[in-house]
Amino acid sequence: MVASLVEAGVKRVVISPGSRNAPLTYALADAAQAGYLQLRVVVDERSAAFVALGASRSDWLHEGLARPAVAVMTSGSAVANAHPAVVEADAAGVPLIILSADRPHALVNTGASQTTVQTGIFGAATRYQADLGDTSASGAVANQVRRAVAAASGRLSLDPGPVHLNVRLAPPLAPAAPWQVPYLEPKTQWLRTCKPLVEQLNEVTVSQVGYRLGLDPARRGVIVVGDNDDAQLAHYAAALAHAWGWPLLAEPTSLVRTNANAVAAYSALLAGGDGSASGDGAQLSQEIEQLLVVGHPTLTRPISALLAREDIYQVVLTSRARWSDVSGCAAYVTTLEQALSSLNIPGGGAGAGVSGDTGAGAGAGVGVGKNAPSPLWLQRWLQAGQQQLNATSVTKAARMALTTWQATSQYKTHSQSTAIHSDSLESSVTLMAASSMTIRYLDAGLPAGKQLKKMPGPVVANRGLAGIDGTISTAVGLAWASGQPVRVIIGDLAAAHDLTGLVKAVTENEVDLQVIVLDDHGGKIFSGLEYGASELSNYFLRFFTTAQQVDFAQAAAAFGAHVEVIDDVDGLQSLLSKPIAGRSLVHVKLV
Repeated sequence: MVASLVEAGVKRVVISPGSRNAPLTYALADAAQAGYLQLRVVVDERSAAFVALGASRSDWLHEGLARPAVAVMTSGSAVANAHPAVVEADAAGVPLIILSADRPHALVNTGASQTTVQTGIFGAATRYQADLGDTSASGAVANQVRRAVAAASGRLSLDPGPVHLNVRLAPPLAPAAPWQVPYLEPKTQWLRTCKPLVEQLNEVTVSQVGYRLGLDPARRGVIVVGDNDDAQLAHYAAALAHAWGWPLLAEPTSLVRTNANAVAAYSALLAGGDGSASGDGAQLSQEIEQLLVVGHPTLTRPISALLAREDIYQVVLTSRARWSDVSGCAAYVTTLEQALSSLNIPGGGAGAGVSGDTGAGAGAGVGVGKNAPSPLWLQRWLQAGQQQLNATSVTKAARMALTTWQATSQYKTHSQSTAIHSDSLESSVTLMAASSMTIRYLDAGLPAGKQLKKMPGPVVANRGLAGIDGTISTAVGLAWASGQPVRVIIGDLAAAHDLTGLVKAVTENEVDLQVIVLDDHGGKIFSGLEYGASELSNYFLRFFTTAQQVDFAQAAAAFGAHVEVIDDVDGLQSLLSKPIAGRSLVHVKLV
């Protein structure tokens, strides 16, 4: 099993200690000793699975390689604890392997200790699953491992995600002697790569792809870029925006927020204070004739409303077999590789393209006028966005979040890690934002385009299901796999949910991780939604804000992290200018 994982390209494994998975643990330890694997021990299986998810995300961000990390655990409830990370990996398309140990078949449903039905435990979330017995031939095991790695990576399907390998083991569970690891040859043929298509995207081919998508540069268009970790899609969106003079409505994790065409405060621009389009935003919105949608745009309601409009011709450009089109308004869906291939451009690749919902977009734009719309179209968006940003009131929590972002963009490190996302990696620290108010503070309050000047390193958020669980643990995985510092910006509820992610076994190496907890005493995201209405105030504090009694400083210190407590912007700025070394937590008291 372990030899097959190594030869299929697996590099990192997170182990949660247990008895039934002991044979796997011994073999993994011997393979790591031989230099084939990197291991990390995490006691809590829930946290461990998110650490593995973060490690997988790191490989894609920094190497352009969809290499699944593995989370290994014993039998019973240990396996169920991985479920939150599995469903996030499913929704976000992150490669992940859950390798669970199990009892022999004869013990299932007999009342045997730590024995449950583990096969199928993750339901429809997995791309592949296999149930292997302890007597399985090595060839059969290798066959299943290769299939699992390819499925997790999306190598053949363009549908990366989690897989589950369940291994039934019977005593003896301890080896008589260490495994003499043979020579192993790791291969990447089972792994999906981010193909370097950038050199094929010159000014001519950028427009040709646009025509192939049925888009017309002579009509007013907008490019919406949601959460996106694909550098090639980001490059194309930016290139088309430049070539055709289209505005970019880009989320912080889109990889194009610094593009000159990116619009600041775009969500507030599209929606007035009452949630309906008003003023300049209303006029601009009504003039939109076509949309190019990239990534997973789920951050704001105004964008969701825009994507639900049936009067706009919409095209989705995706890198995966699954795509975002909640309202079913997309007229055409395809991959960048498929679009390039249809132009007979060398290197476009056959890939597993996605056909259009109606087929109406395929080639429909060929032959249209190649003159971009008046530059006033873009200028109006940029000016209106800047005016909206200037008029936006900033809360203390938002100011702290924006201060953290600014400090991270100026962070200097001597790391030599190579990254592929040139638009987003001007410095090598990673910023991870929790998927609640913190990412929205950044989206609403950050400048865009030239005003932003530069971003931090990769900006990451678990936006697959947009849950608050596992944020700190995911960041641990990012820091461990990349060897680079990671800064987390997180609210108090999300921090409380995953505070044990800071726990480190005494045998494990430190990671450079700084957690900034913006403590506004509860879930303030609900204040701006219908649940915060005055007539519902009797329910609000107990059932929605749900402030917790957590002393973050004492809790983090108990876990061995360095702790700072501050309550003002000056104190935060001073602290953020210092190097990130080891695990630390900064408790920012907002109330």
